[in-house]
Amino acid sequence: MSLPPSSSSSSSYVTAQTEWPTAVSVKPEVRRLLAHFYHLLDIPDPRIGHRFAEEVFTPDGVMFGMGPGFQGHAEIRKARENAWTDYVARRHEMLRVYAHDGLGLDLLVIGRVEMGLRNGKIVREEFVARFVVAVDDERTLGKGNGSGGGPRLKYSRVWSNMEPIMAALREE
Repeated sequence: MSLPPSSSSSSSYVTAQTEWPTAVSVKPEVRRLLAHFYHLLDIPDPRIGHRFAEEVFTPDGVMFGMGPGFQGHAEIRKARENAWTDYVARRHEMLRVYAHDGLGLDLLVIGRVEMGLRNGKIVREEFVARFVVAVDDERTLGKGNGSGGGPRLKYSRVWSNMEPIMAALREE
């Protein structure tokens, strides 16, 4: 696998090939938030959950993976504790982004993930994800208001075909 070092602070690989909407401008801070979301998912550290929850989600944010949903920082943090049980590496890439609203805050992402499993298998799969972004004040988005908070996710949901991963996990 050609994964970035886990200590890397750069999330540029996530969006290196992303095609962004042309009819709606997705602000740079929203683009950075989505890249940060996937970059944190790719760091193989079970303790990264606190950063993931607090740096990416609103305090009441909701996250749906391939199972039940989790709401709020505490639940999202806990959900990440066992995220690396079956994996040794992951690399997410956003391929195309679609905007549902005129502000670029309700987004659909088509992406690709490459996963290295503990049994030595490698699985590559596409996924679709929806993100709803919250901002303090939509009028100041993109104007560098200096609030420091920046945009956060109030909702995320991912859809993917889990069968290739399950089949690879059953192999020895």
